[in-house]
Amino acid sequence: NNAVMEFVKERIIMAANNKIFEFAPSATALPTAVYTHPSSSHVYSSIAASGTAIYVAGYNGIQSSIIKFTLNSSGVMPTLTSAITAAEFPVGEIVHKIHYYLGYMCIGTNKGVRIATVDDAGSINYGPLIVETSQPVYDFASRDHYIWCATSVEGEPGVIRIDIS
Repeated sequence: NNAVMEFVKERIIMAANNKIFEFAPSATALPTAVYTHPSSSHVYSSIAASGTAIYVAGYNGIQSSIIKFTLNSSGVMPTLTSAITAAEFPVGEIVHKIHYYLGYMCIGTNKGVRIATVDDAGSINYGPLIVETSQPVYDFASRDHYIWCATSVEGEPGVIRIDIS
């Protein structure tokens, strides 16, 4: 019912309902899931990658989290490790979009925008809501030292610009 796909770290990652799949560029069929959330009602909403990890955000009812996969480089093509919880959010705050840019993880929720720092190990440390919105933040775009957040502004479709300098 719900699916999101991204091309990150030379691979296609797809999250469909409560399962996460990794596709080789030459795949012709659905592979075996690399991770299945224990709850069948869990929904994955976004995928992003930093220098050392791949992140998948999702929610189950009113509880959201971001999991991360690091890469095992012992083979020719690095493979995904097991899922590790990278962040959990306050009850009632639903993560809709994550976006990595210049060492920061932008997190769009139904409450607004959070910005997280990402360390060399791929761990994320998010702060308080820096912008509170009446509608969810569904997407981000970035250029130079700005990040644009797609949401509503005064009840109309619009964007918010954040200066990360």
